[in-house]
Amino acid sequence: MAHPSDEERTGLLGQARALLASGDPHGVVGALAGLAHVELITEPELGYLLANALRRTGDAERATTVVEALAGPCERRGRDRLWRERLNLEAALAFDAGALDVAHTGWSQLVDTATRANDSELLRRAHNNLGVVHTLLGEWDAALTHYGRALAVARRLGDVRGMAEAHQNLGMAYRELDFVVDADSHFRSAIELGRSSGYDDIVGRAEEERALACLFAGDTARALALAARALERFRHAREPLGEAEAERVLGIIALSEGRLDDALSHLNRALGTAQSLGAVLLEAETLEALAALASLNHDDAAAGESAARSDGLFEAMNASAWGRQIRLRMREVAGPG
Repeated sequence: MAHPSDEERTGLLGQARALLASGDPHGVVGALAGLAHVELITEPELGYLLANALRRTGDAERATTVVEALAGPCERRGRDRLWRERLNLEAALAFDAGALDVAHTGWSQLVDTATRANDSELLRRAHNNLGVVHTLLGEWDAALTHYGRALAVARRLGDVRGMAEAHQNLGMAYRELDFVVDADSHFRSAIELGRSSGYDDIVGRAEEERALACLFAGDTARALALAARALERFRHAREPLGEAEAERVLGIIALSEGRLDDALSHLNRALGTAQSLGAVLLEAETLEALAALASLNHDDAAAGESAARSDGLFEAMNASAWGRQIRLRMREVAGPG
């Protein structure tokens, strides 16, 4: 159906909206991938829905191509809300590719436009995403401020997913600041909220991040159980990025226990997926774990190579502060080489 009729186009819109809302991005891609490019800009919401689904299924390159083509059509047709959705997705794709400066600019613009339009939902998303950027920059006060604003807006809206995302990110920030009790409270809130509304992706990400908090606190058994559950969730959902993130966490846990062959297997799977998806942040974080593993194996050359590659990626992202934090954590986990 490269060139659908008006009636068919309306039906596709309803189908794609429902599939994405139900957490089935693969279904959206299946429904829309055959459309001609002109159709995706004639009805720009079709293009936005396809780009959103492509990002979630790991095809960032095509998602970026589609989303960049939507700016003009959204403006010409006066689709202001869709233009803001497109801006948020464009910033997210830039973030995935490691372009933190571009992402920060996009989400800052979104804060301004969403505030003027009284668009609380997108304002919440922009603050949450800016919090992540400031986390990677090591700017903790700014990160906590943005996460707190995101949580406040989500509560006002009764947005369960938004509350869960903010709690997860607050948990990550407090974990890295060594506020163990606060971190665990936020992670548990994220998991409970995600479960209550069937957001398995939120539950999985909160589980894998809480697993690291448990590991850093010395509770390896709980860390392993949480990370294993997260991996199964993402496998079931066919979400490759989440699966790779869980593999990285399982590799770090294995590293902490001295199961070096298991660690290598998990980390290599995480690295391969990160590279295939263009997930630069995950690639850099995984290389740090591989450097720690090589050091434990007394392979100084491999350790130095992985660390240098990681440094280069973090520097290119302008996220060297986060790189230093990850390296510190990996040294804590691995212990003396």
